[in-house]
Amino acid sequence: MRKIIAILILSHLSAHAELDQHSQKGLNDTKALLKDPIERQKAVNADPQAKEVDAKVNALAGNEKNKEEIYDLATRLMEKITLESNGDAAKMQALLMEAQKNPQAFYDKMFSKEEKARVRGVAEKVERRKPNIGPGN
Repeated sequence: MRKIIAILILSHLSAHAELDQHSQKGLNDTKALLKDPIERQKAVNADPQAKEVDAKVNALAGNEKNKEEIYDLATRLMEKITLESNGDAAKMQALLMEAQKNPQAFYDKMFSKEEKARVRGVAEKVERRKPNIGPGN
C-alpha cells in the first residue's frame, strides 16, 4: 500500500478554502485532463517528468483498470491539495514535502474513509497480481 500512496503523491501533475476564478479553472482543467486517458497521454508524452510518473503508475498498476483507479485517486488528492493550499503553489509544495516526509500521516490527513478503502482495494489487486516468490517457489 505504501507504493500506492507514494504514486498518488507523485502524480499530482500540477503545481478547505474558496479558490479564485483562475485557480478554479486550472483545477477543473487538470481534473479533466487526468480523467481522460487520451488527453492525459498527450500531456505525458510532452513532459519528461510526467512520463516518469506515468511509467511508475503503469509498472505498479499492471493493467488499465488499476491505472485508471490510481489516476482517479490522484485527481481527488490533487483537488484536496489545491483546496487546502487555496491554490498557493508554495503551500502546495509544502504539503507535498510533508507527504514525502511522513506518507502515513499525510494519507491519514488527506484521504477520506471511502478513499482509503479504494486505496486498499487497488493495493490488494496489485499485490494479487505479483508472482509468489519465496522458498519452494
